[in-house]
Amino acid sequence: MSNRLSSKEILAKLMATENVIVEHADVPTAAFDLINRKLFLPNWKDISDIVYTLLISHEVGHALYTPKEEWESAVMENKDKDLKGVINIVEDVRIEKMIQQKFPGTVRAFKAGYDELEKQNLFGTVGSDIKEYGLLDRINLHFKIGHFGYVNVPFSEKEMSWLPRINACKNFSDVVGLSKELLQYVKDNPESQGKKSNSSDGENSENNTKKIGVLSENGSENGNSNPENFDEIIDPDNLLEKLKNAGQDPNGQPLDIKTQQHFDKALQNLIDKSISKTTYVNLPKLELDKIVVPYKKVHSQIYNYYSHYYPHIYSNADASLSQFKNNSKNIVNQLANLFEMKKKARLDVRSLTTKTGVLNTNKVHSYRYSDDIFKKITTIPAGKSHGLVMFIDMSSSMSDNIVATFEQLLNLVLFCRRVNIPFEVYGFTDAYSARDGMVSQKFNKGDICFEERFCLRQYFSNKMTGVEFNDAIKNILCLMQSYTRTTTYAGVPSQEVLNCTPLNSAILAGITVVNDFRQKNNLDIVNSVFLTDGDDTHGLSYIDSSGQEMYVDVRYSRMNRVYGTVKPSREKCYIRDMKTRRQWEIQNSTEDLLNVFKDITNAKVIGFYLTSKRDAQSKIEQFVEDKNRATQLYENFKQYKFAELSAVEGYDAYYIVPNGKNLGVKQDLFEKEFDHSIDWDNEKEAKKAMRSAQRDFTNHMKDVVVSRVLLNKFIDHIS
Repeated sequence: MSNRLSSKEILAKLMATENVIVEHADVPTAAFDLINRKLFLPNWKDISDIVYTLLISHEVGHALYTPKEEWESAVMENKDKDLKGVINIVEDVRIEKMIQQKFPGTVRAFKAGYDELEKQNLFGTVGSDIKEYGLLDRINLHFKIGHFGYVNVPFSEKEMSWLPRINACKNFSDVVGLSKELLQYVKDNPESQGKKSNSSDGENSENNTKKIGVLSENGSENGNSNPENFDEIIDPDNLLEKLKNAGQDPNGQPLDIKTQQHFDKALQNLIDKSISKTTYVNLPKLELDKIVVPYKKVHSQIYNYYSHYYPHIYSNADASLSQFKNNSKNIVNQLANLFEMKKKARLDVRSLTTKTGVLNTNKVHSYRYSDDIFKKITTIPAGKSHGLVMFIDMSSSMSDNIVATFEQLLNLVLFCRRVNIPFEVYGFTDAYSARDGMVSQKFNKGDICFEERFCLRQYFSNKMTGVEFNDAIKNILCLMQSYTRTTTYAGVPSQEVLNCTPLNSAILAGITVVNDFRQKNNLDIVNSVFLTDGDDTHGLSYIDSSGQEMYVDVRYSRMNRVYGTVKPSREKCYIRDMKTRRQWEIQNSTEDLLNVFKDITNAKVIGFYLTSKRDAQSKIEQFVEDKNRATQLYENFKQYKFAELSAVEGYDAYYIVPNGKNLGVKQDLFEKEFDHSIDWDNEKEAKKAMRSAQRDFTNHMKDVVVSRVLLNKFIDHIS
């Protein structure tokens, strides 16, 4: 259902030829707010795609062709309330004709859609004699279902003259003028009003829902256009309340246009009552200086801590740096060679060789037996520039993995620096002291938000000088020593204490970070990597109209987090970008937020999930419904120490890798002490020893390959 809604929202935007806002709301029928350029759609159920397209096309027709000022002047300021119903009918004919002319593809939607609605008796014509209907009803039926041939709508010779005149209306002024004439005709000819219905559809017209069509400045159709009330329309709660009440007309419709009344009432019965509320939240305009702790400050904090409290650790930093670079030299060189080979291979595949039409004088002698005598040119398309932004989980559950993760990270940034790939690395955290006095990001009403404690700590950037880069590595090596020695964080800077997993906040902030990174480095593609050992611990929240923080998914309410209760949510929630007017339905916070991230940044999103052998199976089964496929992936994990899942939970690629000691980057060097106790002259004993050594070597090399999953897979994506 959500995919269909998204496609219809896109359809509405395309048809409207502007960035209109499409909202699903608790309203009796579709409506278009001319002031705020909002298309309101009910949460319909049991309605086909073709009918959906019909209803949206109809409202977009109003958005494009019904002029606000003229509508208000003709409908809302006119003393004769009967005129409103007549204008609705005639204007529908005009805008539906115009939208079909502008978008010929909608002709089928109108034809098939109205046919389907008529068969479902949404006009209330089944079992009724249409001849007894009033002229306005018959005109309404004719232009909706009659002219397609679905229903024979009878007219007298005198009445027939109205049809071509209605069809000939070019602009709204024509509609108003003709509607006045038509209304006067109906009043002057009581027989044209048909037989009054005693059914519930028409006995009390003031309680029936009329067609909303377009809304006035204060969000209603009652004609009380007051500029002082304009701010009310900005408040979604007030606006929606006006929309809900707009379906009741205190003045009624004395002319009893029962086909439209029946149609509106039937559409209301198709509204999904199980959806109690639809919430729309906005992507906030983030200020990076209030979210990101820049690398200069991060490494200043780490340096000041170790130089002051643990000088013996920092005194060995230069030696640790030299040793690490020496150990990583072969790894980085191999990665660089692998990268260049894969890049060249892909360029060769994409290269195109063509004849120039210019004779190759060296081959002219062979013209009698070969036509290959022209010069050739090989065109190699320009490759796309890539960059890397990595987000690392700095939660307490990462305590057993953080050292190995940093080891992978350091090799990765050394590789990126070696091959000139722009990069940035952030740790995401909500530790109390991580922000260290930074001014908090402010959120407006209706914005998605995150907790004040959240921040991104920038560990590396390609903008670092050589000295800054080496100092950063030294600081990370000091942290690695501290994390290795303690689980209580004694000896760790307060800003680097591990806490929770604000993954959703990192994704939200990452939208601005990645876009800023792409722009500054003039990149085509940004590879965004999220490395975590757990799911988000906070959920998604927003600021409501009263200024209170509310959770998008009730499963993540603070009370629920404290007491561990889970309550199903009946609310629909959409995230929207007010700049582009795009919006996305949110059902699974992390997955849907990642899709928003990809749509806005156009980045590749790669996920690395660290887990134990014991928990790997359940994690795989979480994403893979096919039991046989899940079993195979788990066997791969046990054998190769990782499982590769494609396109799950919003990621373009997702890797489940082992945590703990298996995560560290291993060297190629294979060392095995010579066993002097073996009688090498004994053929049987010697063969057994060789088989053992071969098995140990194979396992070692397997561990080497496995330990570089993150590094190798990243190269696959950027080459």
